[in-house]
Amino acid sequence: MVGEAQVWEALEEIPDPEIPVVSLVDLGVIRSVDVANGHVRIEFTPTFLGCPALEVMKRAMEEKVAELGAEPEVEVISDDSWSTDRITPTGRDEHSEELTELWDEMTVVRRSQPAGTKW
Repeated sequence: MVGEAQVWEALEEIPDPEIPVVSLVDLGVIRSVDVANGHVRIEFTPTFLGCPALEVMKRAMEEKVAELGAEPEVEVISDDSWSTDRITPTGRDEHSEELTELWDEMTVVRRSQPAGTKW
């Protein structure tokens, strides 16, 4: 039977599609993992609500859980609560340059959108 620690380890292997040097775990987009009776429920929040890689990330998590022999359920939490505070210490220490570049790009994109654009 699969355990929660196994799931977290497997999820650490999934790179962020936009910044492949950082895992989804280190980026802090995975909020929780619950394991019960062969089912794994994962809650995750994308870095922004219009994230074009949302389905790619969701599918990658489902595939990793299935590889462990469990039934995946991945729920996207779209309350716009992700922030850079959610990046793990490993993510910050090992990937600070790449993350700084990403935030700079995201800031430019967000500022170029019309007022009222929902992220």
